[in-house]
Amino acid sequence: MDRLLKSFFLMAFSLLLISSCYFFIQGFKPSTEPQKVFSECRTIRHELGQACVPVEPKRVVALHPKILLDPLLALGIQPVGATADYWQGKTHWGGLSSDQVAGIEVIGQPYQPSLEKLLMVKPDLIIGLDGDAPYYSLLSTIAPTVLFNYETQLQPSFRESLRSLAQIVDREAEAEAFLGQYQKKIEALKAQIQDRLEGKEVSILGYNDENFWIPDYHAYFFQIFNDPWDKD
Repeated sequence: MDRLLKSFFLMAFSLLLISSCYFFIQGFKPSTEPQKVFSECRTIRHELGQACVPVEPKRVVALHPKILLDPLLALGIQPVGATADYWQGKTHWGGLSSDQVAGIEVIGQPYQPSLEKLLMVKPDLIIGLDGDAPYYSLLSTIAPTVLFNYETQLQPSFRESLRSLAQIVDREAEAEAFLGQYQKKIEALKAQIQDRLEGKEVSILGYNDENFWIPDYHAYFFQIFNDPWDKD
């Protein structure tokens, strides 16, 4: 009888333990419920398919600090979350100031977003790169997700990159206004420089936490440095 009772209680305890573990795991599992359907949205075709993007997204998440977050800020959009680089135990935002990123929740590193943190910020639009493709199916269950191909859509020109992002968030007018202001500054700089650096070579180095580094030649700021010397 005692052996039978022990077996019964052992089985009951095992079932209780399994049930508890199941609900614990379920509590941290990304939601598989259909994402919120917006009353007004636009169908956007992108690298991995299409997404129904809200006409006026309010809670945007950017999955790259330099390539996506920076131009979104230029368009007047303050994302609720973004990935950030970590180096030597510090968070790096790719040259953005602390004031610019104030209030933006860090949701992981580029190409390694935390799905749990994403759920916490409750985005209504997620913008990423083709490097985020492994997470696309999960990201899409959280919010409408648009992925860009970096090499073909964003890398060639920072101007076209800004315009491409502006189309997603319905800020084309803001993009053209920003580029117009930028061009005025370039023209003013051209007038100051004139031919003073004609025939001279200019080296560009990055500096971060007492260390120098050589930027990748694809970096957008090389395009910016070249603009004052453009003769067209």
